[in-house]
Amino acid sequence: MVMDFLLAHGLLPAAQAFQQEAGCPIPMDSEKLALVETQKIVKDFIFNRQFDDAIRALNEILTPAFLEARPRVRFLLEQQKMIELCRARQFDEALKFSREFIRWESVELGDDSFKKECRSTMLLMAYGDAESSPASDLLDTNRMTSIFQYVVDNMKTYHGIPTEYASLVRNG
Repeated sequence: MVMDFLLAHGLLPAAQAFQQEAGCPIPMDSEKLALVETQKIVKDFIFNRQFDDAIRALNEILTPAFLEARPRVRFLLEQQKMIELCRARQFDEALKFSREFIRWESVELGDDSFKKECRSTMLLMAYGDAESSPASDLLDTNRMTSIFQYVVDNMKTYHGIPTEYASLVRNG
């Protein structure tokens, strides 16, 4: 149970130490262990607000095909980058990035969710004071955990590993 917990939470070094100390084998093959390590790398980037680095790592480790097949993963990372720029009141940087981010408004995947979410995110910049924006709910700090879980679930699905949130994971 301890080993499963450590691996489920991406704590590979702790799992390896537990293996050495307790003699409990790691119940994963090298591919799944590599996935756990990738999750840790991506988690560190997300929680340190390094969204470009998270995207770069996903492209390098899982290949660009991963994000191409899952545009929502990339959108969420770029959306959070815009949110964090607005939260930090780095409006010059947000304006520069908005030229790239606004392309999501034209992405269609059977619904207009990207358009709605893109416009809502841009409201943070338009208001100047992100907290008074009608989109201030985007500033909820729990979003980072949700985004990370969404990315991890998509990584697992990509590797054919079932997730407890499989019904919530969208490949779009």
